[in-house]
Amino acid sequence: MLEQSSIGKSLLKSLLQPLALGSFKNWLRLLKENKHIDPRFLGRALYVSMVSFFTGPMRMYQRLKYRDTFGNVRIRKAPVFILGHWRSGTTHLHNLMCQDPRLGYVSALQVIAPDFFYVASDAFKKFLRSGTPGTRLIDNMSWSIDGPQEEEMALGNMSPYSLYHFWSFPQNARRYFDRYAIFKDATCEEIDIWKEKYLDVLKMATFNMRGRRLVIKNPANTGRIPILLELFPDAKFVFLHRDPYRVFLSTRNLHEKTYEYSALQEISHEEIENNILKFYEEVMRHYLKDRSLIPPENLVEIGYDELDQTPMQVLKKIYNGLKLPSFSKAKRPVRRYLKLQKGYQKNSYKISVSDITKVNQNWGFAFDEWGYSMRIPE
Repeated sequence: MLEQSSIGKSLLKSLLQPLALGSFKNWLRLLKENKHIDPRFLGRALYVSMVSFFTGPMRMYQRLKYRDTFGNVRIRKAPVFILGHWRSGTTHLHNLMCQDPRLGYVSALQVIAPDFFYVASDAFKKFLRSGTPGTRLIDNMSWSIDGPQEEEMALGNMSPYSLYHFWSFPQNARRYFDRYAIFKDATCEEIDIWKEKYLDVLKMATFNMRGRRLVIKNPANTGRIPILLELFPDAKFVFLHRDPYRVFLSTRNLHEKTYEYSALQEISHEEIENNILKFYEEVMRHYLKDRSLIPPENLVEIGYDELDQTPMQVLKKIYNGLKLPSFSKAKRPVRRYLKLQKGYQKNSYKISVSDITKVNQNWGFAFDEWGYSMRIPE
């Protein structure tokens, strides 16, 4: 892995403000919808305004040159959707499956700059590769602008119809979750537009990947099964679960670190925890309610510990269970990737009595459903 420099971290933090390289028009609409930015984030907002404005010509160039090309793309092979709550091992599985040269994905460059990623100059790409660290800021997992990433960020850079706007506007996190993660408060018109925009992202990725079947990893999709099946009746799904205590601690770390470079509004530690507790419960209950809609031959459920300890066996199980092309052709690149990850160190956390109590009170159903042991606060 590349060693993180302070300059690289600073640059990555700027570029990963979720809206930095997105649509200027979308940025203005979000400012209007969210009403205010807290004073200490005004510099960050100015940065987003400047970058999104001055990259406008590149977006226009891609739109004029490739609008019809992207619009006419046919997604012939329904995607494989990796589901599961944040910090459940979905990124690890995504990276593993995307070593298979027969499969495609939404690239990190596409999610950062969806409206001009395809026409971005070699000099711009070289600047990103050389100036950013090779690992993620939240957990030191390998990160590359050419590697797989979550399409939710691309959706947010192109439109207001994304859950991930709560990273920029955390005071409205509940509204974004209800509207775009579980579609509780979304109108029929908003849902139709969401589906159109979502397909736009996947069509661009399909074109970029030369028609390969896409592997899509997005925890927000865990609560969207009915709509994903409307778009892709033959879609295949892999669901991951993990020890709830570990998920809680790791998700809290994710929120705290992500807000460091994304937030445009203040949010308290208590509000972060309340959001995590509520969002996990609701998205997982949606999954448990809706998974019966998926044909049994199109769904595989696995635990994180199983994936961590026996990744090759788990991948074979997924390929066989979903009737994907033979896993044997993917073995060599997957083994090569695993060898490169041997030195990876997971984050370590200490859990308090208060943490145990909160998880027990709110996520008890998850212990029962997936057989994890519930701790007794002492």
